[in-house]
Amino acid sequence: MVEDFNLIILEEWCKQWDSIKKLNPVIIGTETTGKFLQTSPPHAMMLILSMEASFGDVSGPLRISVPYYTMEPVLSGLLSQTNTPSKVKQTVSPKWHEIYDQIPVDVSIEWDAFELSVRDLLNLEVDDVIELNPEIISKTKARIEDRTCFIGEVGLTGDQVAYQVNECMSESLNLIGKSYG
Repeated sequence: MVEDFNLIILEEWCKQWDSIKKLNPVIIGTETTGKFLQTSPPHAMMLILSMEASFGDVSGPLRISVPYYTMEPVLSGLLSQTNTPSKVKQTVSPKWHEIYDQIPVDVSIEWDAFELSVRDLLNLEVDDVIELNPEIISKTKARIEDRTCFIGEVGLTGDQVAYQVNECMSESLNLIGKSYG
């Protein structure tokens, strides 16, 4: 699973350089300490991506190392592009990978309903009824990873509770990579 995760990171990283040079990521090994992997000469400079990774209750540092000399063709291409007049950039839509289908994403549906004083909040008991403005139903926010992405309406479809998207928020476009007309 960790190797799949690493491969996804490397594939996405390689895609960043497609306009300069086609790169193919290959994982040649994994090790708890890099000194046992023979990726380059012992004194070669390395480009190291370091991040904190969490898998369930376990977290720790995750480092991906790339020998700097392997980056020379990409850097040469990048420098030659900066010295030539700029061309019209083409936008490339993100490529979907089937492995993304299994990534869980936190989604919540919420309302900005009302404010309560601390006293009223502490006095709430089972069977208390709080009246809400009926218009709140059509102003229900769908939040993905703590960002409000959609405004819609909560209702029933048969015996299931449903959410109908009525509006896409501009901050969600960066999150989900779609454009809506």
